[in-house]
Amino acid sequence: MATAAGQGEGRDSGVARQGPERALGARQITVPYPRASGNGKTRLGASGVYSTAEARAYDLAVKQVVVSSRWNGHPLDAHIEVHFDAWPPDKKSRDSDNVEKVLKDALTKAGFWTDDSNRIIRRSVFTWHDVDKEEAPEGAVVVSVFLMGKSQ
Repeated sequence: MATAAGQGEGRDSGVARQGPERALGARQITVPYPRASGNGKTRLGASGVYSTAEARAYDLAVKQVVVSSRWNGHPLDAHIEVHFDAWPPDKKSRDSDNVEKVLKDALTKAGFWTDDSNRIIRRSVFTWHDVDKEEAPEGAVVVSVFLMGKSQ
């Protein structure tokens, strides 16, 4: 799992890809599986909202992956399709919407893309995979991004 995907080799998630712009624009990184759900924020009544230590640590871990992946320093600012292939750390039941939100927010803070709105992310696919204690003992998520044509 992580070996081929982490090195950006040709892993196919079974979704048909069309057009040369998508093949040329494909990017792939492997990030840690998020420990927190939701947005990692805690409300303090009238005094405001703060990020938990766990959420800040996760955001930093994702930023380190983005920086070490030799990303060119320019956040994606085009129509993209993003695939999240998640290998959770255990067999516990999870809500994919919450996990995807944490991933998108962390990637936005890391400067992977300009924002995680529909202005940029035009299609999103989330796929769960079986726990893989050998390849990803703490869990992992492979994020694959494909540029989309203007008409899609």
